[in-house]
Amino acid sequence: MKWKKGLTPEEAALISTGLQRFKTFEEVKTWVSGQKSIIGDQGMFRNTDGFLESTWLQMELDSAEDAFYEAEEIKEGLNLEIRSAWTYMLYGTMGSSLFIHSVEWSDEQSDAEALETCTVLKESLAWWFYEMGDIDKAKIFDQNFDPHNFSNTKSLKNPTNEFSYDNYPVKLQLAISAYKYFWEEENAGDQRANSDVETWLHEEAIRLEIKHVDDGKPMPSISNKVKEVITQIIKPD
Repeated sequence: MKWKKGLTPEEAALISTGLQRFKTFEEVKTWVSGQKSIIGDQGMFRNTDGFLESTWLQMELDSAEDAFYEAEEIKEGLNLEIRSAWTYMLYGTMGSSLFIHSVEWSDEQSDAEALETCTVLKESLAWWFYEMGDIDKAKIFDQNFDPHNFSNTKSLKNPTNEFSYDNYPVKLQLAISAYKYFWEEENAGDQRANSDVETWLHEEAIRLEIKHVDDGKPMPSISNKVKEVITQIIKPD
């Protein structure tokens, strides 16, 4: 993961808790289960003074379990913050410490599933951990992290500046453009019908030369599923 600019919440949680040797939470669970089977009831012994002590294997297991509990909490916190970052992004502002680096969006995914695939920029993870009160974890993601030096992080910390989303996946750009078109440039109080939004999305996708695959064949525009998903994401509550 050294050369990756963006990390998923799960990857970030594992790295921040010292569990980077595992690729997923499931790998951690499998390892823990295996260690418990190996250790069995041999995890403790009495030292020469008659006091109970943990074996090295038991201490390693206990440490990994504690780290995993923390990783689960961190992942949950990051997922919540990513949803906030996504919302701010639709408004065209940076009101969150996290900066979404990429998102995979397939026709079969719901908006919630799409958010689960988000990766966030490593430097923004440093800011998030710092704001959570853990500068040591912040420096894991940015060794040169300095909360008093804004020269390299100004764009991440200024919540009022407009920012470019040209590097985002085209479907995500399309969603942001649709939100701006219907609920910023037009009357935000006038709730538009889903069919109006989906028609606009279809025509705009063709203009942008976006294609999707249907039965193995490339087709112009986006699929009906994606139209529905984008419409649901961008419509005001």
